[in-house]
Amino acid sequence: MDEGKRIVSADKSPILLALAERYRKSKAGQEPTIREYLDDYRKLLAHAKSTDGESRLRAEEDLRRAVHQSNGRLSLDLHPRDPKIIHSVRLRSGGEEWLFHHLGQSSPTTQRNQLSAFFQDATETVGLHPEFQTWLESLVESAQLGLSIQPFERNDLHFNQELLHVIQSVLTWKEESLIRYASAVICGDSKRLESLRARIQRALCAITGDESVTLETFGIIKTPREVVIHGPLTLQLENGELNLGLLYGPVSISGTDLELATKIESEASCCLTVENESVFHELAKKRTGIFLIHTSFPGGATCYLLKRLTHEMKFYHF
Repeated sequence: MDEGKRIVSADKSPILLALAERYRKSKAGQEPTIREYLDDYRKLLAHAKSTDGESRLRAEEDLRRAVHQSNGRLSLDLHPRDPKIIHSVRLRSGGEEWLFHHLGQSSPTTQRNQLSAFFQDATETVGLHPEFQTWLESLVESAQLGLSIQPFERNDLHFNQELLHVIQSVLTWKEESLIRYASAVICGDSKRLESLRARIQRALCAITGDESVTLETFGIIKTPREVVIHGPLTLQLENGELNLGLLYGPVSISGTDLELATKIESEASCCLTVENESVFHELAKKRTGIFLIHTSFPGGATCYLLKRLTHEMKFYHF
């Protein structure tokens, strides 16, 4: 094989590709202050699946050729009494740039610079939520220094652009909507917000400085905010008074209606929250005058109603 073809094959050598991959994931590949990288030769061979026979001979041949081509930026640490035995592989100053250029890949430094530029461009978006802009500015430096940029990804620009759009859309969401609807509007996919929920909430917590913030905080809810009740309850609304105590059966009230009520009153002296649905309906049929709320783990509407009820009532849970 002539030398030209040998160099081309070495460019895609499994051992060099393995070295690049291990370097990318290493501390040296992620932090720009570290100038040298040392890799154990046995572990490198295992990663390249070149531990035996011809594959190992080719790996050593490719490495020694690469050392010669690198002009000192790649070197081998050899056994002091037997230079045929390789202990470790070392990338010296300039070795990262040489290796990734040699393989036709973007180096970690180049990717950090691109990622930092991505966040810098994002800070200049017109109409950006102020707290979101401040957080993005902190990510500009984090990306440059190889620090955490969660919930974004280091090597997926398309995903980062999508997540950026989603977070800004959540921050500026204007109305209360179910998550499937909001997802269809924001993402063009009714299920996408749910799959991104953990990342979005991590971003929202970082942006607001509040660990309790969720999608629900911005009006994007998983299920309708409502509470099922039975018994004497009067809501004073803008267009008149609504006496729910006149109804024979249980009724569901939305959280929005509760919030719009200027006054919420109950003639009942006792409020009983009931966890079991069947028991709740049996108690409602008895029309005892006790104010009943069907709830297990109380949602936002239930909690809001309980806060609006007079503290003179007695409260029990069944």
